[in-house]
Amino acid sequence: MEWKDYFEKDYKLKDYLGILWAHSELFDEIITEKPKTVLEVGTGTGIMSIFLSWLGYKVTAVDNNQQLIEKSVRLNKQLNGSVDYVLCDMLRLSDYFCSKRFDLVFSQGLIEHFEDCQINKIIQEQLKIANKIVLSLPSIFYPIRDFGNERLLSAKKWKEILKDFNIETMRYYGFVPSKKSAQKSLINPFIFVKIFFNFFVRRTNLIIKISSYK
Repeated sequence: MEWKDYFEKDYKLKDYLGILWAHSELFDEIITEKPKTVLEVGTGTGIMSIFLSWLGYKVTAVDNNQQLIEKSVRLNKQLNGSVDYVLCDMLRLSDYFCSKRFDLVFSQGLIEHFEDCQINKIIQEQLKIANKIVLSLPSIFYPIRDFGNERLLSAKKWKEILKDFNIETMRYYGFVPSKKSAQKSLINPFIFVKIFFNFFVRRTNLIIKISSYK
């Protein structure tokens, strides 16, 4: 399975609610900032932006995949969300949105797929259009690479990669084993130990909050 297949799959309401519950600490971090306008970079399944729109925030979501945008638009209508969707390149956000257009930008499971130089460009673009950035990504403790190209790194390594930016918060959270990792754990003792470990310490993911340059 590739990311394209994952996002294009039809999910049930219980699947969407499971995603929201698994990343509740990410939403806590966003809500704490009391933003009025929010941008999600990489719309994915679409449910995260829709959830924030239910809470009353003015939410925009972007992606460079036309099919994902169209599917998110349909889900937004189906679930009575109020999200605005824009097809665009996240490496050129400042071409689409004016300076400090948003109070906060967030993404979940995105930047770990890119090289250091690309990540720096991504963050620079987001800081041009928003006051705060909240990132969620799988950590070194996440059981497996679900789709092969995730960079599963420690908080220390991410601090090195993001050294040019002002990191306000960086902490581990969550226990989100995928069905794929659970199946592999039955035949791979190493993956089983990682899942068992994370069941107690909840360190599979990282939250990183960034604001302005140093």
